[in-house]
Amino acid sequence: MAKGQFGTLLRIRKRQEELRALAFADARREVRTAERERDELSAWRREMFDEAGTRARAVFDPGDVRLYYRYERHLARLIDDKDAQIVQLSGTAEQRRMELDDAMKRRRIIEKLLERKERQAHEDMRKAEQKSADETASKYAALARRRDMTPVAYLEEGA
Repeated sequence: MAKGQFGTLLRIRKRQEELRALAFADARREVRTAERERDELSAWRREMFDEAGTRARAVFDPGDVRLYYRYERHLARLIDDKDAQIVQLSGTAEQRRMELDDAMKRRRIIEKLLERKERQAHEDMRKAEQKSADETASKYAALARRRDMTPVAYLEEGA
C-alpha cells in the first residue's frame, strides 16, 4: 500500500475516532442530564414531605394529606422512571465508550503500519545509499590499483 493510501486510511480512522468521541460525549451528557433531573425530582419530593409535615402539624386535613400522598407517589414513579432511563443511558454510554476504544485501536494500528512502512522506506534508502557508496568506493579503489599498476608496468619495461 502506498504512503498516500495509508495517509488517507489514517485520516478516515481519525475522523471515525472523532465521531465516536462525540457520540460518547453526547451519551455521557445525556446520563448527567437524566441524573440531574432525578436529583431535582428527589429534592421536590423532600420539599413536598417537609411542607406536608408542616401543614399536618398546623392543621390536619385528610383531603390535603391524600393529595400530598398522591403527589408523592407521582414523584416516586417519576424518580423510578428516571432511574430506569439512567440505567439505559449508562448502557448506551458504555457501548459508545467501547466503540471509541475500538476506533482508537484501529487508528493506532494504521499509525503503527504507517510508521513501520516509513521506517522500512528509510532503511531501504539507507541500504541503497550504502550500496551506492560501497560501489563508488570499489570503483575508486579499482582505479587506484590500475594507476598504481600502470606506472610499475612502465618502470619494468624501461628498466
